[in-house]
Amino acid sequence: MTQSRSGDCDDNFAAVATLMQRGELPPGWRWVVSSPAARVATAQGVFIKLFLSRNRWEWPKQLLRGGRATRAAREGLRLAKLGFLTPEVCGYGTLACSLVRGSFFGVTQWLATRAVPAMSFGDFVTGFFDGKEEREGVARAPLYQHLGTLVGQLHRAGIIHGDLRPNNVLLGCAGDGIRFYLIDNERNRQYRRLPRKLVLKNLVQIQMQFDSDFNSLERQLFFSAYAEARGIGDDERDALADASQRRVAERLRGKNREGLVQTRLDASQWDFLVVRLRKLMAAGRL
Repeated sequence: MTQSRSGDCDDNFAAVATLMQRGELPPGWRWVVSSPAARVATAQGVFIKLFLSRNRWEWPKQLLRGGRATRAAREGLRLAKLGFLTPEVCGYGTLACSLVRGSFFGVTQWLATRAVPAMSFGDFVTGFFDGKEEREGVARAPLYQHLGTLVGQLHRAGIIHGDLRPNNVLLGCAGDGIRFYLIDNERNRQYRRLPRKLVLKNLVQIQMQFDSDFNSLERQLFFSAYAEARGIGDDERDALADASQRRVAERLRGKNREGLVQTRLDASQWDFLVVRLRKLMAAGRL
């Protein structure tokens, strides 16, 4: 049996999620690369994500706070009310009585969201630019500047994102400018007063790129835009930049760039975005 809450999407999504739980897919669906604690598939402009139980505490936490899919839907709605973009939730629910490996106590939740005309920021800057600061009429620096504005606005609204890695921000654009969509929102929290350690955590997460993909000038532009959007002074900006960049350097020590590139992309996957970004740059809107 399944318990589900759906919007205007097909009720068959729960059935698709059940098949995914068994490691199967219906015709027309394909798997998407994901973390070990999840399974993701897509078809017909919709993504379905299974949140597999990670440990024995998953079920008690679900009883107390709601499951990860429930929280993702709730936090997505909070972001939308605050003016941020996130993929529309079509439905979510719980698959009961599962005995598959990785799903302790029979708890697996699923979340269905509509696809958006965007791709992950991290994949785009590493895949398309490939260590270059400019390519095919598109410059990398303005993208990081806009990213700094997004993170500053997020923190000004009191939101700490649960996992603000570059691949959890989707990059798209419309006629009047670029668009960022936030995903993996289930661990987001809103605070009246932001804990500094969590601010630093977000700033470290979003900067987890090697210098070839996010150079020192781009980091300066990022933090200038961040400080302006959040409304903080130069001293606080510089302190956050120094502290976060030290931690990034420590975490990247001993790692190689290839290990951070999660998805191998080809030109067909970024062409739509490059065409739009080039038009924005030519029009002076980026």
